[in-house]
Amino acid sequence: AASMRLLGVRFPLALGGFTALASFIPYIGQVISGAVVILVALAHSGSVGDALIVAAVYVALVGVEGYVLMPIAMGRSL
Repeated sequence: AASMRLLGVRFPLALGGFTALASFIPYIGQVISGAVVILVALAHSGSVGDALIVAAVYVALVGVEGYVLMPIAMGRSL
C-alpha cells in the first residue's frame, strides 16, 4: 500500500485489503490479486513504469513472506 500511495494510486488500503483476502485462495489468489493491483496502477497512472514498480514491490513482498517469514513462523511453531 505504501508504494501505491507514493505513486499516487487511489485507494491503496482497499487494494491491500483485497490482496490480503485473496491470499486465502490457494494457488491462484496471489496471482489474481497481483494482476488486479498492477492493472489498477496501470489504469490510474497510465505509465508502464509505475505498473512495473508496483509489480516489483508486490513480487518482492510475496517472496519475502513465502520464503522468509512463513518458514520462520512455521519453524517456531513446530
